[in-house]
Amino acid sequence: MKFQLAFFALLQLVNSCFFAQEFERVISDRASDCDGAMTIIQPGSFELEFTGKTGLYFDLSAYSSLEGTPENNSLWAEFVAPFDGELSLNAFCDEELIEIIVFAPSSGDACTDIYKGILEIQRVIKFNLRDTVGLSKNPKRGFLQSLHLNKDEQVYIYFNVHSPKRKKLQLGINYESDSIEEVALSLKKTRDFHYDASLNTISILLQDAETGLPVEGQVYLNDGKKLNAMYRGTDFIFDIYRDTKLEISVDVQGYFFYDRTESIKKGQDYELIIWLEPISKGKQIEIPGIEFIQGTSILSPATEDVLRRLRDFLLLNSSVQIEIQGHVHSTGEGSLMGKKMSYDRAKRVMNYLIDSGIDKDRMTAVGYGNEFMKYPEPKFANEEQANRRVEIKIL
Repeated sequence: MKFQLAFFALLQLVNSCFFAQEFERVISDRASDCDGAMTIIQPGSFELEFTGKTGLYFDLSAYSSLEGTPENNSLWAEFVAPFDGELSLNAFCDEELIEIIVFAPSSGDACTDIYKGILEIQRVIKFNLRDTVGLSKNPKRGFLQSLHLNKDEQVYIYFNVHSPKRKKLQLGINYESDSIEEVALSLKKTRDFHYDASLNTISILLQDAETGLPVEGQVYLNDGKKLNAMYRGTDFIFDIYRDTKLEISVDVQGYFFYDRTESIKKGQDYELIIWLEPISKGKQIEIPGIEFIQGTSILSPATEDVLRRLRDFLLLNSSVQIEIQGHVHSTGEGSLMGKKMSYDRAKRVMNYLIDSGIDKDRMTAVGYGNEFMKYPEPKFANEEQANRRVEIKIL
């Protein structure tokens, strides 16, 4: 009897340790782990790059049906359905064997469910051929049936190749709906901040320059007083409290960074349509939201989301090489201390990207000190902050 009690006590201890490890896992930012999955915001053609490394965890270990599936060199991607529709994809890698696992659509914490082994596997693609494979409405050799998603459902996709090298993966994501009007309506995410009926308003609309469809992005507004924040959506409506100059910055993955200053007069309505163009070579783009603790090269905690967007852009466009440019706010012409600080800040951003799986050979860091301050004689704290910035130049 004592032996049985001791055995069950030991069993409980083992179980408690197992479940503690299961639920107290460390979140990984690596693109080769589920938690670090790159987010594909819109359908399109992408050139991904495998990192040449495994993740911190073997994400699939809880699935007995996947026992023996290796994790040699993996990538994770997440796609969120903008409307009800059909997801298809095509993938090509110059590799004898590519494995693709598509998990069931989810509206919750999909990665936790995958680690526990409770999120259903919908598709497993494994072909010994150097050809394009994927999902299609019309399945054929190398292709399985496409996947239907409801609006706002997320789907996680696992890619793996056996070579430990930084292989290129050509990925096409297609998402279709029966109605273009439905697409436009479903894509709209209106943020209405019109609270006072006695005031006029300014509307800001983000649209794709080629299709005319709404584009979801992050809009940064600054009028030096009430409007001084970041908003996310496609359409925005704000009250006009006074005459002002409104600074507008827009950051959307896969599009050019947009910057504009608009003179606003109280007593009339405004509608600004911002047409966003795809990113191309030679453009220099400011990355808003990358902030440092004043006087140091230490990134502020609020910067991580912005860096992950930059990381996702580089993962989804693996042929792009960039120059990371650091700028500071300081007095005195050509300050050596300012140059060192700006270089340290650019290097800190570069190191974050390297740690997240980006090839260091695709990036260089340069510090320009205070040579190119936006506001040489700032009058407000936000103007000083604008001088402390990071820009990237697409090479």
